[in-house]
Amino acid sequence: MLYNSDYHLFRSMSNHMRGTTFDDEEDLKTWLNNFFDTRPGDFWRNGINKLVERWEEVVNNNGEYIID
Repeated sequence: MLYNSDYHLFRSMSNHMRGTTFDDEEDLKTWLNNFFDTRPGDFWRNGINKLVERWEEVVNNNGEYIID
């Protein structure tokens, strides 16, 4: 099951990764470390604050996860 906090994170990572290529595993690790290090506090706070809203959507949709 994909949780909203995962969705928030992976969607952002996907958007930032668009068009990026990695020569090796070390390049990927460097990119990931930079990505996490540069996310402001609001990024994490906003993802957590949206949890209740997303959970309510799931409940109102009979337990089905909402993909937008």
